[in-house]
Amino acid sequence: MATWYGGGVIAIGNALFAWRLYADGIAPIRRIARAVYAAEVMKWVWLVLALYLGLAVFGLAPLPLIIGVLAAQVAFWAAVGIFR
Repeated sequence: MATWYGGGVIAIGNALFAWRLYADGIAPIRRIARAVYAAEVMKWVWLVLALYLGLAVFGLAPLPLIIGVLAAQVAFWAAVGIFR
């Protein structure tokens, strides 16, 4: 369960990043740069909040949770490298 939770945390974080990044559509470069920074901050806030909830509130096992997070992140990086 904790591994699936960790993978879901990364999947949702990447979806939030993409949503915030592309929310403005076609825009001037300054707005896009701000969107990148805002999206990254939102993803980090989500990650910290979700890890806190998983560990402190839901009482999930730490090692499987971290393994799920790492596996999902590596899979994301591999997909970005393959599907550029």
